[in-house]
Amino acid sequence: MKKIWGNLLFGLARFIDLVFGGLIRILSAAVGLVEGVRQLFLPLLTCFGFTIFSGGIFLIPFINPRFLIFIMVLVLFPFLGMTFVSFLDYGRYIFTEYLYDQADYYRLGKDSKKGFSHYGPAYRRQKMKEEEEARRRAQEAQNARWEEIFREFYRQSGYGGQGYGRTGGQGYTQGGYEGYQNRQRQQGAYNPFDDFKKKYKEACDTLGIPYDTDEYQVKLAYRKLAKKYHPDINKEAGATEKFQKINQAYEFLSKENIDRYKRM
Repeated sequence: MKKIWGNLLFGLARFIDLVFGGLIRILSAAVGLVEGVRQLFLPLLTCFGFTIFSGGIFLIPFINPRFLIFIMVLVLFPFLGMTFVSFLDYGRYIFTEYLYDQADYYRLGKDSKKGFSHYGPAYRRQKMKEEEEARRRAQEAQNARWEEIFREFYRQSGYGGQGYGRTGGQGYTQGGYEGYQNRQRQQGAYNPFDDFKKKYKEACDTLGIPYDTDEYQVKLAYRKLAKKYHPDINKEAGATEKFQKINQAYEFLSKENIDRYKRM
């Protein structure tokens, strides 16, 4: 009897997982579609918003209701949609994990003393781990990208990559890149050092840290700002975009890129 009940719980968990997963995929696709349309009509939305907030609010009764609904959907649906996606993902996790554990208890005899309240904090811990892993992979991709850019720069400059290490080596000294860098500027050629310095300073400005920062300061500033602007906490308009910029700045300011900048 226990095994039958366990199988029923397992089947119910699978069903909830499939239903919630399907809803999440459909809603995420819809949000992505509306977001793309919103970007297309962004100039129109900007002009409309400026007109309304500059005293044109009295014109609203004379505007076509369908147009107002269209504007409201473009403005509100991406935010509300992603909020609902987060809610569905949270619900899917806590319900399915609870049911899977109960199913294992009845089917396999595994001890399951976890209360339902255990799964909320477990979900948040899992999401934090997933976000940290995603940031780690993004940092590795950033490092690999800039490593390849500088390596190609040295190859084309005639150095053949000689003296180029992960953080620059001799190539970043006065006698290494600066002379060639000045010649490239005079010739109007692309110079990765200028681009790198610009992105580095923009990343530091986003996190509000000095340019001679270190890895500890970057992590401290990131955690403070990420907690403030995380979409699950901050529901203000523009918080998601701000959070994305904070993440991009953190991904760029890896230990390798900090060392690379200091060697320039």
